[in-house]
Amino acid sequence: DLLNGLFGLLNPSLLTDIESFFHHFAYLFDDKTTNQTKSLLDTAYNLLTPELTSELLTLLNNANHLLTPNFVNETQQLIASVGPLVTPQVFHKVSVLLDNGNELLTAEFVKEVNGLIGNANQLLTADFVKETRHLIEAVSPVLTPELLKEVGILVNNANGLLTVEFVRETKSLIKAVAPILSPELIGEVGTLLSNANGLLTPRFVNETQSLIETVGPALTPELFREVNSVLGNANTLLTTQFVHEAQSLIHNVAPVLTPAILGEVAGLLSNANELLTPTFVNETQGLIGAVAPVFTPARLKEVGQLLNSATSLLTPGFVDETQGLVGHANDLLTTDFVKETRTLIGNISPVFTPQLLSEVGGLLNNANALLTPKFVNETQGLIDGIFPILSPEMIGLVGGLLGNANKLLTSKFVEETQSLIDNVSPAVTPALLEKVNFVLGNATNLLTPKFVNETRDLIDDVSPILSPELLGEVGGLLGQANNLLTPKFVNETQVLIEDASELLPALVKVLGTL
Repeated sequence: DLLNGLFGLLNPSLLTDIESFFHHFAYLFDDKTTNQTKSLLDTAYNLLTPELTSELLTLLNNANHLLTPNFVNETQQLIASVGPLVTPQVFHKVSVLLDNGNELLTAEFVKEVNGLIGNANQLLTADFVKETRHLIEAVSPVLTPELLKEVGILVNNANGLLTVEFVRETKSLIKAVAPILSPELIGEVGTLLSNANGLLTPRFVNETQSLIETVGPALTPELFREVNSVLGNANTLLTTQFVHEAQSLIHNVAPVLTPAILGEVAGLLSNANELLTPTFVNETQGLIGAVAPVFTPARLKEVGQLLNSATSLLTPGFVDETQGLVGHANDLLTTDFVKETRTLIGNISPVFTPQLLSEVGGLLNNANALLTPKFVNETQGLIDGIFPILSPEMIGLVGGLLGNANKLLTSKFVEETQSLIDNVSPAVTPALLEKVNFVLGNATNLLTPKFVNETRDLIDDVSPILSPELLGEVGGLLGQANNLLTPKFVNETQVLIEDASELLPALVKVLGTL
């Protein structure tokens, strides 16, 4: 039976199959394939260490928790979708990929893979696998073809953005910014954000949005061009010293700026828009050019002494009466009055020469001796008696009086004024200068929480007043101010402000009485 079975196997068909098998086996395992197989086995031998085997077993145990029936069904659906993609052409590419993979699987690469698998073994814990499964189940409904299409478009657009030139410029920008972002700067930004958080309340944001909607129509390209020119000149004016002095002044002035005052200022701006014509601006520049050499530090010291003497005059009663007077003055500044004032200034401007202003300095010296406590008391009584007489009709007559004021400035009047100026005495004493230095030395930073609160209240008061009409008038003012703020004017203004900064304590004291 055994022989019969052997004879049955050794038929021509079996021998042909054996011959074909060895023929194809020899074709498959040629010298090149044999060398590649030996190299692959050597690499696999180094790869399959006991440690790796243990880690693979742990990995398989964790994979067992992952391969649930639900996951298998989803994988089968995925394979069914991928099946049509696995063509002979793909297998050819896989063959080429395997050839390249053989060159990739070097001893160093295997060592790195061992380390990677060791780290992955610590990562793929049972909890991580469970969380990953939940994540896949949650993300699966979101990854629709539409989303993937949008992601593809986004990647294509990003590819167009991330050019070599863009990357190079970004690197340069990061290198330039890195030294600036010091811990001190970060700390200051943190303080700034903390203060800004107190300022940017929902109410403030809503009011700011309403303000922006109101301002929008007024911000034309012409206005921006004028503002740009003004900013260019203002940059020269806004020195560090000027900013410190302005901060102190704003801190002291903020409580005085009530809605009533701002309403009156809006009316004044409306009339001032008609006053600041190109002719008036040119005349004002000439006037400031003539005045600047006269305002010396010594002259400003005398003015400081004069302001100290005037403090006793500005009592609460006097301030109330003055506010009423300002209200009447708003009725006085009509269009006709502005035109008459413009004509008057045009006629007076040639008269204000440096010689005349020098004589006015002498007049201020004599005025200091005039403002004694007795004179102040008498003046207060006089104002109390005059105030009931200052009716709107009387104030209207003042406009005509100013129109005739040009006739008053005769040569005789100037000579009498000179004799009055000769009696003025020095005003600013060393004690006053010591007080000024003390105030400037203890000036606080602007962006404190208290300042933020005051600024928020100030904006609340200002926002109802900033109407489109008012902004249009401010645009006209900026147009005229652009002609006024020349480099020469800015330099002269800097000199005036540096000299006038010593008078800030006296001005603050006067504003405090308001």
